[in-house]
Amino acid sequence: MPGIVKVKVLSARDLPIMDRSSELTDAFVELRLGETYERTRVCPKTLHPVWNSSWFMFHVSDEELQDEPLQIKLLDHDMYTSHDAIGKVYIRLDSLTGGVNSMDGWFPIFDTLHGIRGEVHLMVKVEVVADQHRLKQSSYGVTFFACPSVPSGYSVASIHGFVEELVVNDDPEYQWIDKIRTPRASNEARQRLFSRLSGELQRKIGVKTLEVGGNSVIGYRQRFDLEGESGIVVRGIGTCVRLVMGPSLAVQLPAGLLEDSSPHHGGDQSLSDSDAPPSPTKIITLAPDPVTGTSTSSTELHPSAPRPSSEFPFFTVSCLPPGMLVSLGGVVSAHSVKLLDKINNPEEPVTRDAWWVELRNEIRQHSRAMNCNAVIAYSESTTICDNLCVFTACGTAARLATQRLPTSPGANSQGIEESERRCGPCHAPYTTLPFTGTLSQCSVCHGQPVPAVLVSTTELPPGLSVRGRGGLVQATAVQAKKKLKGDENARQVGQILPFLEVSLHERMLNKLRLRGMNALFKYKLLLNIGDSLILGIAVGTGVYLEALPSPPRPLVTGLEAGQRDEYQSMLSKTGDHYRRLYGLEQQSAPPAQTEGVEAEGGAVTMVLPLSDSVVKPENLTDIISDRRLPTGVHLSTTAEVPGLVQLQRPLDTRTVTMVTKVVSEGHGRSVSKLFNRLLQSLAFRVRQLRPCALTNLTYDIDLPEDNELQVAVTVAVSRLGEHTSVLKTAQSDELLFDMEGSTEPSEPPTEESSVHSSSLPSLPGYKVTRYLGIINLFLIRESTYVGERTRANSFLHVFMLEALSVARAHVAALGGNALLSYRLSEVVFIEHPQKSQAQCLLNLSGDAAIVTAITKQSSQNPKQSGAAL
Repeated sequence: MPGIVKVKVLSARDLPIMDRSSELTDAFVELRLGETYERTRVCPKTLHPVWNSSWFMFHVSDEELQDEPLQIKLLDHDMYTSHDAIGKVYIRLDSLTGGVNSMDGWFPIFDTLHGIRGEVHLMVKVEVVADQHRLKQSSYGVTFFACPSVPSGYSVASIHGFVEELVVNDDPEYQWIDKIRTPRASNEARQRLFSRLSGELQRKIGVKTLEVGGNSVIGYRQRFDLEGESGIVVRGIGTCVRLVMGPSLAVQLPAGLLEDSSPHHGGDQSLSDSDAPPSPTKIITLAPDPVTGTSTSSTELHPSAPRPSSEFPFFTVSCLPPGMLVSLGGVVSAHSVKLLDKINNPEEPVTRDAWWVELRNEIRQHSRAMNCNAVIAYSESTTICDNLCVFTACGTAARLATQRLPTSPGANSQGIEESERRCGPCHAPYTTLPFTGTLSQCSVCHGQPVPAVLVSTTELPPGLSVRGRGGLVQATAVQAKKKLKGDENARQVGQILPFLEVSLHERMLNKLRLRGMNALFKYKLLLNIGDSLILGIAVGTGVYLEALPSPPRPLVTGLEAGQRDEYQSMLSKTGDHYRRLYGLEQQSAPPAQTEGVEAEGGAVTMVLPLSDSVVKPENLTDIISDRRLPTGVHLSTTAEVPGLVQLQRPLDTRTVTMVTKVVSEGHGRSVSKLFNRLLQSLAFRVRQLRPCALTNLTYDIDLPEDNELQVAVTVAVSRLGEHTSVLKTAQSDELLFDMEGSTEPSEPPTEESSVHSSSLPSLPGYKVTRYLGIINLFLIRESTYVGERTRANSFLHVFMLEALSVARAHVAALGGNALLSYRLSEVVFIEHPQKSQAQCLLNLSGDAAIVTAITKQSSQNPKQSGAAL
C-alpha cells in the first residue's frame, strides 16, 4: 500500500519567547516522516508566525505509512549557536487511510520539559494506492475501535474471534547514548519509539484481521510493559469482526469458533484444539436483504484461511450482540510469575508469546471446567517490579449460542424470548458443579438452576430483572513480603497471590451480602507488586437479580459472646442502612437449595468460597468502614447505574490523579481509607451537579515506593434528569471553585465548540453519526521543579490536562467533536524528591467520532434514525 503524504504548514500562535533581547522568536518548522526531512523558511521576530508553505510531499511505503509518525518540530533559529527546540507534534497517519484522508486544524506544540508551548496550524492529506499483492504487509481497510461493544450505527455480519500481537524493542532510556544526550532528546527518542511500536502493532493485528476476512477490530486494548534493561513490550488484543452499516442483526458464530460444549475435567482432555489438525473454516455471514431489509444468512467455506480464534475462543467485548449470550458461568482468572532475566534473547518476542499462550490455555481450561464454550470481557495485564513480572488474564466464562434463535410470538425484534431475557443469562451452564457448592431454582422461571452468587466482568445484560438500584462495591488487601531476589522472590510471590485473591474475594462477597445484593458486574481485579508488599484491589457494581436467591446476612464468628453480639449489631444496622439506600428493604427468604455436588477429581480450577457468609474478625473493620457517598451521587463501574433512570445531560469525563504516601502495616486498612477518601473527593468535585451518576469507574494503581501509592481514576460524570426520585441539594451546597466551566446544561457539541470526551462508548442524549478512527497517544513529561507532595500533584494534574488537550486537538482536526471510550492505559510516575525531579509517562486512547443531539422526532422513531447511520 504505497502512498503519498502531503503536508502544509500554515501558521502558529502563542509561541514562547526564545530571544530574551527582543522578547520574540525566529521560528521555523522541520518535518520528518521516516528518513525524509523537509523544512520551512524562518519567520523572524514574531510570536505568531505565518508561513503558508507549499505542499511538502512524502512518498512512503506500507510500513512507513502505518508505523512511522509524522513529526512536526518547531525551532527557534540562531545564527551562531544550535537552534533551540520549541516543541513537537506527532501525528499518526493510520487514521487517514480509511474513510477520512485529510486533517486540518490547530495542534498543541508539546515539549517534554515545558509542556504545551503554543499551537501550529497544519493541513495533512494522504493518497493511498491499494496493494492487492498476496504478501502485502499493510492493514489498509481495517478499522480499530476502542469501544467494548458493537459501535453505534453498525451491526455484526460475522465474528472471527480473538486477535493478538506483541512487539519488542530496546528502551532508549537504557541505551549507552542516553548517558551523553540531553533529557529532552532522551524523552523525544522514547516518544518516537512508542508511537512507532504502536503503529507497527496495530498494522500486524490488521494484517491478521484481513487474512481471516474481517474488516474491524472492536474492544481493542493496547498496553506498554516497561521491562527496564529487557526492553519495551507493546501488547495488543481485540475481537476480529466484520461490520456492516445498518440495524442490529441476530448474529450466528462461525462453525468451529467456540469450544466443544461438552464439559471437560482434568484427564478427560485427550486432545486440545491446538493439537487437532487444521480444519476448514466455515464462516456464517448475516446481512440485511437489500429489498426487504430482513436478515438472511449465507455460508462461505474457506479451506485454507487461518483461524486466529480456533485456539482461544476469547472476546474482548463486554457487551455482546443480541441473541448471542445464553448464560454466564462466572469469572475465570489466572496468574503467572516470571523472571525477565530468564529470557534468552530479550529482543525476540518468542518467550513472552509462550508465556501468554500458557496463561491463555489455563483460562480456556477453567472455562471448559464450567461447561462454557467462550470467555467474554477478556483482558490481560502485567505488573513489573525489578526483574519480576506477574502476568494476569481474566474474563467471564459463558455459553454462547451457536445457531440463530427461533422467533416466536413472545419474542422481541431480535428473536429472544422475553422470559429468557429476564433470567436466561443467570442460569448455570453446568449441570455438574466443577467445585463444591449448591444450586438453587430460578426465582423467575422456576425451571433452571442458578448459583447463589454471580460474578462477571461484563456489563449487566439487558433485560435482566433487577430489584432496587445497583452501586459500587470495592475491597482492598495488602500482604507484606520479604525483600528477596531471583527465584526466591518469584516463589514467594507465587505463594502469596492465591491467598491474596481469596481474601479479596471473601471481602467482596461479604460486602455484597451486607448490601443485600447477589451479583457483581464489571468486576475487575488489580494487582501490584512492590519491594516489600503486594497490593490488591477488587472493584465491581453490585446488583440484586430477581432470578438468584436472596443473600444471607453475614455472621460474625471467632469472638467472645459480648464482643460478637456488639459487632453483629453493627453489621445488622449497616446492612439495614444499605438495604434502604438501594431499595432492597423487602427481600424474600432464600429458596431451598439443592444438594451440593463435590468437585470431580482432577478439576483444573481453584475453588473460591462462594457460599460461606461468615465474617472473620480481621475483616470486620474493612467491611463496615466504607464511607457513604453524599445523597444524590451514584457510583458504578458499569456504563449505567443498574436500576436508575436514563441519564439526561452528559458532561466531559474528569480524570483525577492522586499521589499519596501510605504506611504499610501488613493489612489493607490504610489503603482502604485512601480509596474511601478518593471516592469522597470525587463526590465533592461533582456535588454542584447533584443528582448525578459517576459511571464507568476505572482505577490504575502503581507502587513507585514501598510507602507510596499512586492511583489514577477515570470516571464519566452525568447529570440526572429532573424526574428522578433523588432530591436536589440546597443552594448553599456549592463548590468553592468553578469546575473548568459552567455546570449549566451544555449545548450539543459542534465543530466550533470544544471536543467532548467520555469514557463511555456513547454520550447519553447523542447519537454517533460517524467514527473517524482510533486515537492512541503516548506522551512523556519531565519537570525539575517538583519537590513537595502538593507540587507533584499539581504537576500530574497539569500533565493530564495537557494530554487531554492534545487528544482533543487531533479529534477536531479529523472533523470530530467527541472522544469516546476514553481511557488512560498507562500512568507511570517516577519521582526523585532529593533532586526535585519527576517524570510521568502516559498512554491515552479513545475513538474519535462525530455526534449529534437526539431530537424528539428521532427518539420517537428509532428505526429511521438507525437507518440514517
